[in-house]
Amino acid sequence: MHRWWPFLVLLAGCGPWTPAAGDSTLTVGGEDSGSSTSMGGGSSGGPQACADPNQCFGPPLELAVGIAVDSILAGDVDGNGRADLVARGTAGTPLRVLVQQFADHFDVYTATPDGGLGALLVDVDRDGRDDLVESEGASISLYDADSHLTERERVSTVGASFAALRRLDSVDAGAIHLMAEDRGAGAIAVVRLDNDPFAAVLDTTAYGSEPGVTHTSNGVDVGDVDGDGSTDVIAVIDTYGTDSHAAEVRVWPRGLPHYGASWFSGEGHTQAIGDVDGDLRDDVLVLEYFGRLHRYAWTGPSSIADVGGYDASDGDVLAVGDISGDGIADVVIGRHASDDNPRLDLLVDWDDGAPQAHTLALEHELDALVLVDLDGDHRLDIVGGSTALATLTLVLAQP
Repeated sequence: MHRWWPFLVLLAGCGPWTPAAGDSTLTVGGEDSGSSTSMGGGSSGGPQACADPNQCFGPPLELAVGIAVDSILAGDVDGNGRADLVARGTAGTPLRVLVQQFADHFDVYTATPDGGLGALLVDVDRDGRDDLVESEGASISLYDADSHLTERERVSTVGASFAALRRLDSVDAGAIHLMAEDRGAGAIAVVRLDNDPFAAVLDTTAYGSEPGVTHTSNGVDVGDVDGDGSTDVIAVIDTYGTDSHAAEVRVWPRGLPHYGASWFSGEGHTQAIGDVDGDLRDDVLVLEYFGRLHRYAWTGPSSIADVGGYDASDGDVLAVGDISGDGIADVVIGRHASDDNPRLDLLVDWDDGAPQAHTLALEHELDALVLVDLDGDHRLDIVGGSTALATLTLVLAQP
């Protein structure tokens, strides 16, 4: 099959702390942290553009969360308008839910064992609080915000293990739709969340069906690559034959055949989506592990191409968002410490095809990265996770 579900539309240096067996409290910059840094109390005004991003962030704050952090989710679990965090580890590791009650204060909960597969925060019951939807084996489970995501409320067997979940919505009132990556089968699937059953697979699109050939990907994303106002689905696919290997950045426009561009995948890859040059079309940013950042952009009807990138040797994690406050997406790359210089690269102002690069020094490498406004000042902050140190690193935007 070449078509995905046709009606979908895109919606959107602290001291150590170790969680106790039950619920705990964490104050950033409080007496238990050994730091005088505060997260701030929010702002009613809009953000100011930052001409030099490496001067617009405070020093990293280290929060020990007690698990090897492999990925991070951000949302509003308690409905108070402040961003909350979910730190996830590998399969079978209890996750940590950090619920921000007020500026610089988190209540921390230990949730049930994590499935280690795709997950996202989404307000399933539309009560103004984000719930956790997680792929677990061949099922999808719901952890309700009422329990701070610590108790499984519903579960549905879907017959597939989804390595990634992304939010979609549709004209189908009352239901929520997800785009899911079935990495084992080499396919993407549309999943509908509703009442009975809670989760159901509506449609599956295989990456390919050639005999003796396997297809795999490393995530699925959604965005508007061609700028037509509708949602496209994006995946970076590796194809393996008996004596061959090929890779492709592939785009599925809504209800139309897919198109793409070949590329060399190097040592694995990760990707993110965002309009980094302000042309109202989302770019596909693909990071080769310890290699180069490629930028794929729309070049005409049913066509994308590698239009330039950035030397990202030792780069391992990637996030896209407007960290400079100019209304245009920027790129953040976390570099590993193989060169004894762990750091963040902040790539801004891609208008002429090449970014302006700024650097933020880190005390250690990061294995997960997310951009979110933690302190309500209308500026994106940087949150990283470490597997080796079992910490979250907060890098807060400054006025």
